[in-house]
Amino acid sequence: MEMKDRLYKYLLKQKDVVNYDKLEEALHITTAEEKKELENAIEELEKEYKLYISKNHQYILYECSKDKRPGEISINSVGDGYVRVFNFPDEQNDDIKIPKEELKYALDKDIVAAEILGRNEKNKREGRVIKILNRDLSNIVGEIVNGEDGLEFKSFDERKATFIMDEDELKKCVEGEIVVVEKLEELSKNQYLVGLKDKLGHKDDPQMDIKIECAKHEVFDEFPQEVIDQVKSIPQEVLDKDRVGRVDLTAKNIFTIDGKDTKDIDDAISIEMSEDGKYYILGVHIADVSYYVEEGSPLDIEAYKRGTSCYPPGVVIPMLPHELSNGICSLNEGEDRCAITCEMKIDRRGLVKEYDVYPSIIHSKKKMNYDDVNATFKALEENDNNVQKVVDEKLCPDKYEPFVGDLKTMLELAHLIRKNRENNGASDFDTKEAKVICDLDGTPLSVEARDRGEGEKLIEDFMISANESVAKILNFCQKYSMQVLTANRVHDFPLLTKIQNFIAFLEKSGHPIKGNLTDIKTVTFKTIREILAQVEFKNEIEKSIISNMAVRSMPKAKYSENPTGHYGLALKWYLHFTSPIRRYPDLMVHRNIRKFIFNIADENELIKNNNEMGAKCLHCSDREVKATEAERECVSMKMAEYMTNFVGQEFDAYVSGVTSYGIFVELPNTVSGMIRKDSLKGYYYDEENQMFTSKGRKPIKIGDSFRVKCVAASKEEKQITFEMVKELENKNNHNNVKEKKLVKNYDRN
Repeated sequence: MEMKDRLYKYLLKQKDVVNYDKLEEALHITTAEEKKELENAIEELEKEYKLYISKNHQYILYECSKDKRPGEISINSVGDGYVRVFNFPDEQNDDIKIPKEELKYALDKDIVAAEILGRNEKNKREGRVIKILNRDLSNIVGEIVNGEDGLEFKSFDERKATFIMDEDELKKCVEGEIVVVEKLEELSKNQYLVGLKDKLGHKDDPQMDIKIECAKHEVFDEFPQEVIDQVKSIPQEVLDKDRVGRVDLTAKNIFTIDGKDTKDIDDAISIEMSEDGKYYILGVHIADVSYYVEEGSPLDIEAYKRGTSCYPPGVVIPMLPHELSNGICSLNEGEDRCAITCEMKIDRRGLVKEYDVYPSIIHSKKKMNYDDVNATFKALEENDNNVQKVVDEKLCPDKYEPFVGDLKTMLELAHLIRKNRENNGASDFDTKEAKVICDLDGTPLSVEARDRGEGEKLIEDFMISANESVAKILNFCQKYSMQVLTANRVHDFPLLTKIQNFIAFLEKSGHPIKGNLTDIKTVTFKTIREILAQVEFKNEIEKSIISNMAVRSMPKAKYSENPTGHYGLALKWYLHFTSPIRRYPDLMVHRNIRKFIFNIADENELIKNNNEMGAKCLHCSDREVKATEAERECVSMKMAEYMTNFVGQEFDAYVSGVTSYGIFVELPNTVSGMIRKDSLKGYYYDEENQMFTSKGRKPIKIGDSFRVKCVAASKEEKQITFEMVKELENKNNHNNVKEKKLVKNYDRN
């Protein structure tokens, strides 16, 4: 690390390339050990896409170069590439166009070094690929088919490369099998010999389409045999020895709130009032997964490899086997369970005044679901929060009577916590999320917008409070001479240019921003909230669109060993503690609590933890991205499959996006698709104002509504195509747009 730091600081002062001899001289490299350290430092900086190395071994940092940039290339259907630049935040909106003749054999999704040659007539940067930095060919999905010379591998990969499967490996396969292969060797430019990595099953197996999409993103449902064997040895009930050293909370009124179909229950909650009535005592009780998943075991290695559970439509691909995630590690009703409890003392303003974390034994008294909890809140609201009346007259769902008082108190507390966070600048974007309902075979039955009621928000509020409290406990750990590094959940401040672009978008949408924000110079925790406070939304649809645009103006959250804060939540200290069943970073946090809070680990263990934490956070961030992409692709595929039943039918829709090649539209149930430019006769694209205009007709811009017809839907391409039929009479009154209930009627026989 010291050599890497010295190398970086030296190169940062250089305005031109330097050779290796110059590096050795400048850094006073004299021994073979130092030379090896220098070579490792060079390799690490190159892997981090900070250092460019030319063919003749000349070195320069990308940030010191005027014309060289690292990034991921995307290649469009025409063959041209666009490089999304890494490590240059101010250039995130300025991709580099690479004409197809300048690709230098680059494939879609390669990480490349690009050289900027100038700007075109549209003031867009253009360049060429000068080096391919990374090409991932470790996970290619395809089908075994019959070719002219017998069985062969047919790739589903859209990249223009040829994959030839080893003949001995082919003999292990049968026609129609879906397999995953990996590169063995490069035979020629973009032609590779590949070997068998995994078998997914036959192409006609149920839900194979989901398995294929997930496998493309390295998300697999089958567990290795050694993991299955280890799980068999784990007890499925709490033993007497498991209770030693734990606080017994089994007598407390603890319960869980989740979706109706949830089987992997991470978190339970409880509420009490202090004796003087001034404070709420909130308990957030989290499954003690780290107690059962031994670090370095096959189970742990596989969990780390996965990084997170994945939730495509109708399927759960868990991080941990169901025997754990639905069994001993799930806080099931009526069962004693090992937990880690975060207990918080919160005042009447919603401020956490004291907090503690300790190992516990809990016994969930009730498995509640969001629908029933929301119904209970509604009953309380309609009866002036009279708990006794709701209980006596059985106005709440069956068997909820013993918990109505606690739910009322919890809702009071949740509102206080939320108000306090909002006052600090936290943003609560009420964006629509699609939910695709499938049958057991994976056939989509309906698409709807996910509800987010008071019950869902309450759990979010309590989990955020617990996450913040545990972040403070770990980051302020005073037992050691050095800081305990952990997996912080960080969300960087938005770039000033992004905020300025968002304000410009609002002004073009008829929402001019006034006051100090008109000439904004700095971004604070409250900036986004202050901007949105000035917007008078016409209706819920416009609110959803603008909320989505606000989200796009911010960077994505990630995991980091550096506690740099969470912009969206307006918190300086934050991590993920509450979902160790389905997120590996939470499991790492639990291990840190066990090692460095409950026990006193030796400093060698702390040094090992700190040395490994950065790489582990990068891995977990990458796995989260892959799982999210897999879920998104599966939702798009199932939406398109669903809409094949409605080709030729008309719906009300609104414009959710405008691009040079067409208009994105969304139906009230979240089904989204495109009206292509060539079907918009007489309209042309106005890039400056982000709309389509036509002489003598109203322009088409984000938020507008009109009647559309579904003209095509392709499950394979994951695309839905619409055409505009006519504008609605009341063009801007989106509340009058009634959702057309899309219900698929079919004969299962």
